[in-house]
Amino acid sequence: MKKKTVIIIAVIIVLGICTAAVFYIFRNNKGYEQSQVKDRIEKLGYSAKDFENSETKWNDIYNTVKNDNDNEQNNIVNCDLNKASEINGFLKGVLGSAYIKFTKAVIELDEPIMPESNQVLDFENVKINNVIPEADFTAVVLIDAKSNVVISALTVEDAPKYGIYVIDSKDIDVVNSSVREADIKGLAVMGDNDNLLIENVKIEGNGDGGAYFGGDLKNGVIENSSFSNNRGSHNHSAGLVLSSLEILDKKTVYNPWKDELLVEKTKAPNHIVFKGNNICGNNSSGLYSEAGYCNYYIENNISDNDKEGMCLDYASFGNYLTLNSFKNDGWRGRQTDQDLKDDFIYEHGRLEDGSSPCKVPGLSLDNAAYNTIDNNEFSGNYGSGFKTVRSAFRNTISNNRILNNNKGQNAEYHFYGVELGFAAQPDEPVKGLDFFPSNENKVLNNYIDGSHYAGIFLAVDCKNNTITGNTILNSLNMAIEDISRAKNTIENNI
Repeated sequence: MKKKTVIIIAVIIVLGICTAAVFYIFRNNKGYEQSQVKDRIEKLGYSAKDFENSETKWNDIYNTVKNDNDNEQNNIVNCDLNKASEINGFLKGVLGSAYIKFTKAVIELDEPIMPESNQVLDFENVKINNVIPEADFTAVVLIDAKSNVVISALTVEDAPKYGIYVIDSKDIDVVNSSVREADIKGLAVMGDNDNLLIENVKIEGNGDGGAYFGGDLKNGVIENSSFSNNRGSHNHSAGLVLSSLEILDKKTVYNPWKDELLVEKTKAPNHIVFKGNNICGNNSSGLYSEAGYCNYYIENNISDNDKEGMCLDYASFGNYLTLNSFKNDGWRGRQTDQDLKDDFIYEHGRLEDGSSPCKVPGLSLDNAAYNTIDNNEFSGNYGSGFKTVRSAFRNTISNNRILNNNKGQNAEYHFYGVELGFAAQPDEPVKGLDFFPSNENKVLNNYIDGSHYAGIFLAVDCKNNTITGNTILNSLNMAIEDISRAKNTIENNI
């Protein structure tokens, strides 16, 4: 071989090695400061200090909403009409604030019931008879651009497309009510809404998810309610959905998804307290947060959902989770073939029980930052107890009980107590997510026991994470599996 040819080959090899090294360093050095999540947080005017004192903040929101939404009325008005169109004419004619009591045993829907502002509608002992003909938009109750409205004791079985639908309104209460078997969703809140109270409400068995909150919904309390056994298995069919999708049509929750930078997601549900709810048995996730921020999840029972118990996705930031229970989530047995294709896992096939081998965790974070997960329980989930899927930054996972997850271990996959992950490449081209290693997270003082493949896992290139003070017992293989090849603080674990 000629000397010149050898030199050229050597140069090519050196350049290839240098290029690979530069690529590795570039990828491995990417983190929070380069992330779209950081850009979104700053555009919305937040900084790290805004995510402190969460206990005080959620109590302040809770007390403010509960006090502001005290809608007792002294002006009691009886309505003896039984057709929705006639009732709507009657409601328009009621002067001032009023407590409206329906006296007929059955109300027939020829159009949605549409309250006016400053009205309490009491449906106790009233049956709703669905006779709305097929139409582009149908709901049992429609609250559109109103304020200070209460829906009480409404019981809906086999609703049209939606049960209760709220658009661009303020100081709305839905209490002591239930919506079951709506064709699409039991509850939808769309557009710019403020001060929402949902208390002692059952949203169950609906055709394509339970409750959907889209747009700039701020200041709310969702308490002592059930969002369970709802059908539909894609992300936006979860028991509860918080969405930042651009709303082109406020009378449908299915506005088109578009691939946009996370910094453009400026309208999403925020400053909502979810307290003491049952979010169970849904065919999708229990709760799916698509860019929701500064929300507070307290004492919720989140179990037996077919996908994640909860997913904080698309730059969900500043959320606080405490005293929640995540159990038996993530089996992934009720997903259709199309769902598996949409999640890019169809080619992995199904196990003998019909479920996908690609199980999911009790709680997942994906392109998320500054979330605090403290003093919760994760037990018996099919995937990991807790997982960061792609890029996750500056989250705190502390003082949790993480017990006997990895329930769905199979020949192809195994799972962990806490998993800090890294998906290096998108399944398809996308600009609205980052694909960086998870970094600068804190995993502190957790009690991790039981049949996990390892108690804690750090994926390749995950860096600057702090793993300290954790008690890890009875893992199947090792306490901590670290393949990061990067600098992390791992010390004082038992």
